[in-house]
Amino acid sequence: MRKEIGTPSTHLINYETLSPFNKATIGEGNEKYLKNVAVRVYHDLDVDWYLKNRRRSIYDCNFLATSELINRLLLMGNDRAAFIAGKKGYRSNGMRHPHSWSIIDEPDFVAWINGLIP
Repeated sequence: MRKEIGTPSTHLINYETLSPFNKATIGEGNEKYLKNVAVRVYHDLDVDWYLKNRRRSIYDCNFLATSELINRLLLMGNDRAAFIAGKKGYRSNGMRHPHSWSIIDEPDFVAWINGLIP
């Protein structure tokens, strides 16, 4: 990536152009393309799990950036943007893991999708 587009510190405009969302962008970034789109982000916010199992704080997790994305969309007037604190995630083999599809409340999600269909 350094050869093709540089680094964020030396070629920030390349990163801002190519990234769907950059929380460091001052002003309106590529999130403007989602201004009129229904958006939901789901996260398992088990900070204790991240600390104990990955030795990562919340500053290392992507839910900080996605909460900023949703905040910016709300500030733009997108009342169909939502940050959802999901259920604790478990993989199909029963292993506890926050990056699992099981964090979504399926009936709620289906109802939300159905509500978007005219």
